[in-house]
Amino acid sequence: MNIFELECFLTLARYLNFTKAAEHMFITQPVFSRHITRMEEELDTRLFFRDKRSVSLTPSGMAFLPYAQQMVETFYAGKETLQNEKKGIIGTLHIGVLKELHNDRLTKLVSEFIRTYPKLQLHIREYSNYDILPALLGYQVGIIFTISTGNFDPALLQWITEQTLEQTLVLPSDHPMAEKSSLRLSDVHRENFVFLESEAYLPINTILMRLFEECSITPRIVGHASSIQGLMSMVECGMGISIVPGHFQSLYPNKLAFVPLTIEEPAVNRVIAWRKDNDNLALKLFLRLLQ
Repeated sequence: MNIFELECFLTLARYLNFTKAAEHMFITQPVFSRHITRMEEELDTRLFFRDKRSVSLTPSGMAFLPYAQQMVETFYAGKETLQNEKKGIIGTLHIGVLKELHNDRLTKLVSEFIRTYPKLQLHIREYSNYDILPALLGYQVGIIFTISTGNFDPALLQWITEQTLEQTLVLPSDHPMAEKSSLRLSDVHRENFVFLESEAYLPINTILMRLFEECSITPRIVGHASSIQGLMSMVECGMGISIVPGHFQSLYPNKLAFVPLTIEEPAVNRVIAWRKDNDNLALKLFLRLLQ
């Protein structure tokens, strides 16, 4: 049984006349009759009473009628959905964003996407550094705006590097070294440090600790913060200094001093990443805007 045969059944149920039903389906009456007979054989029941003068639905035909209507309607609704997706008319894209990652590019992309594809739905959710990559790998989101420390698997993921983030020492504005043009870790090795909580920001903290180890310095860590805002407050209060990407300076322009940290690799990059095997049509349309 196929959709065409279901349509033949519905047409005959409407006209109760084989000739008119066959004309409506643009086939000959013998061919039309074979479709009805094939359905009855597959369902193992008669769907119509028929003689030379009249055609009528059997009780089985009456019982089957609403199901046939539903199957045909569902088929065409599904077909229309797929056609609309191909045209980029409908669909959903889930975007993951690293918490507190200042990103003007995302704002511009989302605005352009909404203007270009008004019927597509976008859902944006913030993640910590700890769980944003698993969300992408687990298909919870289709694309992420995050940072990378070189820990992405090129076999699974594709990404665009937007910017290499300059690492800065963040100091109280009245700190003796606040006016320096740049600093090395050796210049601040006697300072107290405050870091972000290890679990949520493990990749960044791992890189920072590696930098200290390469300089043979053991940082004196006196506190941890659960957010960038909390970290900045701790620095402002004089609890210690910290190391953060330089783009946070635009969020705290007056209260703190951001001094570039002179380091070599490893770099921390701001990236946009997605799974190579994700065939979400809304994602493909979004990626076009990245070109």
